Amino acid sequence: MRVAILGCGSIGSRHARNLVHLGYSDLALFDPEWDRLPGWYQLECSHQLCTTAIGAIWEWQPDAVLICSPPQFHVQQAMEAAEHGCHIFIEKPVSHNMAGVPELVELLDAEGLINMVACNWRYHEGPMRIKAALDSGVLHDSLFLEIGHQSYLPSWRRGTDWRKSYSASAEYGGVTLDVGWHLVDLALWLLGLAELKWADLRPAKTLGLQTDGWAELMLRHQNGESRLHMDFERVSGDWWEICLSGGSGDQVSWDAEDSQHTGYEMNRMYLDEMVAFLTAVESGVPSANPVGEAVKVLQLLVQARGK
Repeated sequence: MRVAILGCGSIGSRHARNLVHLGYSDLALFDPEWDRLPGWYQLECSHQLCTTAIGAIWEWQPDAVLICSPPQFHVQQAMEAAEHGCHIFIEKPVSHNMAGVPELVELLDAEGLINMVACNWRYHEGPMRIKAALDSGVLHDSLFLEIGHQSYLPSWRRGTDWRKSYSASAEYGGVTLDVGWHLVDLALWLLGLAELKWADLRPAKTLGLQTDGWAELMLRHQNGESRLHMDFERVSGDWWEICLSGGSGDQVSWDAEDSQHTGYEMNRMYLDEMVAFLTAVESGVPSANPVGEAVKVLQLLVQARGK
């Protein structure tokens, strides 16, 4: 299978390394900045194209395309990929707003293309433990889900200017469209469809940014509620926690320290996520998180941001 990666920042480079590890050596890499193209992959790939011209990607005729560029380019690049008959994996978020997203969903359905939006935390041992307990029937009725994630934006991507990242952009990012995407995705995965009950967003003043750096969202699901807390101004380090309780008082929880004790390797979830996408492409079976489903996460976040 020929796989093209659009955008060779940190996540695009991770996917490239993982594809090579999984035995996919026929790769094409696109990035408008030549110095971001990881040429050393040529030593590990049997066939490779590195280019700053996206037209060269379509001439190369990939079977599947991973869209890892900044969010404002996702819809346009996904439309181009679909028009060239490519199966599509889109990094989160699908986009920074709803413009063009319904048309993209319609095109993907009409062309019968396998498509998937990144949902790597669904493949992590922690959330999977919560999901397994829920599916087993241990918890039921009046479910209440709490998910919290705190971190420090300047420490995310060493060697890059975090102020220029989409996460720092008031229009394209903020903690809601970055961290918040994962939290809302997990909430819908665990408890099903939801409506926004309320949202509280605050600017990242300690980082000198206008975008939201702290937020809390409350979602109302058919069988319960979820409260989501996110913050990327926490200097003291990362913190992840999920707790799900039922009406009977029973609960199941996980936090990042649990995975530190088990020696869980974080790249495992990215590998498993990519295997899920590639398996869907090769089998023709719909993916675990097509754009038509992921758009529900985007709708809630756009509503929360009031944009």
